[in-house]
Amino acid sequence: MSPHIYASSVFRRAVILLVGVGVFAAAAVVNQSICGGHEPFTLFPMQLEAPASDRVLVPGEELVYKVSYLFIGLGEIRTRVLDRFVQNGMVHYKVAAYIDSYPGLPFVNLHSTMMSVIDTAYHSQWFESKELDRGEWKYIRYDNLDNGKSIHIKIWRGNETWFDSTIATNGYYEDGLSLLYFARGIVHRRGVVNVLTLAGQYSGTTSIRLRGKTTTVKIDAVSHGINTIYFDGNASFIGIFGLTGDFEGWFSNDDACVPITANLHVLIGSIRVELKEWKRPGWNPPRG
Repeated sequence: MSPHIYASSVFRRAVILLVGVGVFAAAAVVNQSICGGHEPFTLFPMQLEAPASDRVLVPGEELVYKVSYLFIGLGEIRTRVLDRFVQNGMVHYKVAAYIDSYPGLPFVNLHSTMMSVIDTAYHSQWFESKELDRGEWKYIRYDNLDNGKSIHIKIWRGNETWFDSTIATNGYYEDGLSLLYFARGIVHRRGVVNVLTLAGQYSGTTSIRLRGKTTTVKIDAVSHGINTIYFDGNASFIGIFGLTGDFEGWFSNDDACVPITANLHVLIGSIRVELKEWKRPGWNPPRG
């Protein structure tokens, strides 16, 4: 196994580690099927009040995370809520994530951007990503058609189209970025939810177990303990190189539901993502 392939694969999966999906690029996915049959959303056994979307999604919010593997810093993930707008009488939000490996790392060189438009239920309505691949940008785009009944997927690099097709789904779906905000929107509830998740032209199920467990965690950026709510789960995207898809996360135990830290388990350790900087009007990590 090439160290370059392994380290790059580890960092790619950390991109959306905050909610535990183990893949970003379609080339790094196995044991998935083309979108079609999938498990439906699981109803919550107990419906508890969750913060309204306008208390979770605040335009201008910017969160920066450091990514490490076996105590080695790999890079940073920066998420932003770019805009709130009304389209066809419905409120939507535009969100983005920027992923960059640290310069000078011998085996990792990753630069990528993801953007999503999501509705007030945190479902994806549009998605586009670009990743620098051997000097050219590789793009992936999802367009939601017929209220989620079908999705147009296009993947291309330069002038070469790799995939271009419209596929049917059985309902709403999440992309790699919208899944982060979906988890933030439901973390105060109880039960298990299964959600269709897209990666490249492939689909799988992300299962999130909402236990209602509160705990105090510490991170380098904050001198005091932080009051968080814990969840765990599994992504059916079975990754190569020992990436199992099991994950656990700690979000702030308040209406903002800010991801504080998360772990993605691999056979020889775990990848850790930890909040490093934040800019959100009126918010600081709640004391534990």
